[in-house]
Amino acid sequence: MVEFRSPTLDDINHVATTVRKADIDEVWASNFFTPHDALLASVDASHYSTAVVVDEEPIAILGLVVRDVLTGVGIPWLLASDSAMMNRRLFFDLSPGAITEMLEVCPTLYNYVDARNRASIRWLKWLGFEFEEAQPYGALGLPFHRFYRHRGH
Repeated sequence: MVEFRSPTLDDINHVATTVRKADIDEVWASNFFTPHDALLASVDASHYSTAVVVDEEPIAILGLVVRDVLTGVGIPWLLASDSAMMNRRLFFDLSPGAITEMLEVCPTLYNYVDARNRASIRWLKWLGFEFEEAQPYGALGLPFHRFYRHRGH
C-alpha cells in the first residue's frame, strides 16, 4: 500500500537514517548538511512536501521550494532511502505525476545534482529535465549539473 502524507518527524528521522549513499554525498557536497539537516531545512522551506510511504515505511521525502513567486520558478528536491530503489518501478510510475503537480505551481523548475549521482541523473532525464554541463558548485566545489524543466516542454 502506498500513502502520501505530510512528513512527520518520525518520517524525516527514518528517511535520514536510511537514505541512499549518493544522496548523503550530494547534500554534504552542496551544503555540508547531514541528511537529517537537509530534510529539516528542505521541508521547512517548501511550499509543500510529501512523504512517500510504502507498506508503512517512509521511503522518500520530496518537495517544492517556490524560489520566485513573480516569475514562477521553483526548486524541486527529493531524498530517497535504499528502500526506494527496491521499489524502483513504483517510484517511476509515481514520479511524472509529482513533477506535473510541481509544474502547476511553478512553470519553471530547476535544481542541481551531483555529477557522481548517476541514478538520479538517469531518473531526472527520464522525467524530461534538461541538463547543463557540470560546473563547480556548493560547499565543496565539486562538479554538479544544473537541471531544469519548463511547463509544456
